[in-house]
Amino acid sequence: MKIFIIGAAGYIGKNLVEHLVSEGHDVIVGLRVAKTFTEFPPNVKAVEIDLSSVRTYSESLDTCDAVVYLAGPGIAIKDVDEMSLIFDYLNPFITFLKLNAKLNNVPVIFSSSGGTVYGKSSLKPFNENDKLDPISPYGLLKMLMEKYLFYVNNVYKTKVLSLRISNPYGGSGHQKNGQGVIDVFIKRAMHNKTLEVWGEGASVRDFLHMSDLLAAFSAALHYEGPYRCLNIGSGTGTSIRDLLFELDQLFGYPLKKEYMSRRPLDLDYNVLDITLARDELGWSPKIHLREGLIRILENYAR
Repeated sequence: MKIFIIGAAGYIGKNLVEHLVSEGHDVIVGLRVAKTFTEFPPNVKAVEIDLSSVRTYSESLDTCDAVVYLAGPGIAIKDVDEMSLIFDYLNPFITFLKLNAKLNNVPVIFSSSGGTVYGKSSLKPFNENDKLDPISPYGLLKMLMEKYLFYVNNVYKTKVLSLRISNPYGGSGHQKNGQGVIDVFIKRAMHNKTLEVWGEGASVRDFLHMSDLLAAFSAALHYEGPYRCLNIGSGTGTSIRDLLFELDQLFGYPLKKEYMSRRPLDLDYNVLDITLARDELGWSPKIHLREGLIRILENYAR
């Protein structure tokens, strides 16, 4: 299969490229900055694209079998300019969807956020039918992008699938990027730095190892079912306090911690119900949290 990955330079993107190449797929990566071309294997075709200019990626889009759309901002807790998110990410996404519909209308897999689109919970795992009520600009953006994704499915019959991803960790590149609370904590601990804990560590998250996320993408590329969005997570909640306990155990001593005031956009509880993904994709996560943490520490030791 020839797969065009838009937004491949990020944390998920780089891991996904390596994974799909290892499975024998022909991969094209669309990148905003040409200097990042060298970060990918030589057998991966890289094209410099401007998401606001269709001519820069129309050929790649017209010759691929599927698109994985990962382009988007990093999660930011601090205040952001919502209008800049619309111009920088939502408008280009709409342009892309319309262009794809006019060309060969290939299937689109969209990387959404199960961690932010649902908003506050009643302390139960979210399922795909729950109301979307994001409380952050990032979550709002992902929700709007999903709405347009479903729109082209209705109007142009584009085959689409939105993966609402929980909190990925591990994989390659974590040492450099420090993506997500687990990788940030471990990176700081490895350099004997203090871990900043927001609130009292009571927040509950759904941590998903990168290898399990990549397996979900592989299954999604072959999905022929009727659903347009699926939760992709571990299905298990872990509090930040319990995560810190596991890290203390693995390091063999109490790590240095500083407890900060709780941030207004932090969610108390965010866990995904992955029943539908199990049933529809024939997929389930394999890496338990402790094993995932051990893998990261082993990578640091190499």
